[in-house]
Amino acid sequence: MKGGVRKRGNRWYYYFDLGMVDGKRKKIERPAESAQTKAEAESVLRRKILEYENAGTIFKPSEMTLHIFLCFGKSNMYNYD
Repeated sequence: MKGGVRKRGNRWYYYFDLGMVDGKRKKIERPAESAQTKAEAESVLRRKILEYENAGTIFKPSEMTLHIFLCFGKSNMYNYD
């Protein structure tokens, strides 16, 4: 998987390719939070690539609590169509 880091202004950003979607290359770029140097930004990049390869998705925090998630799963567990 290809990726890299770059500095824009005084912030470091990481980017990497997710693959091809509908014949187009899918690529994300996000700020490397708390990275002050290029080495720290590369460390964030490696961690995010591993996270993507192991889970297949990019983690995005949401407003859903664990209680709501479990109630949703329980209510849909027995609904077979």
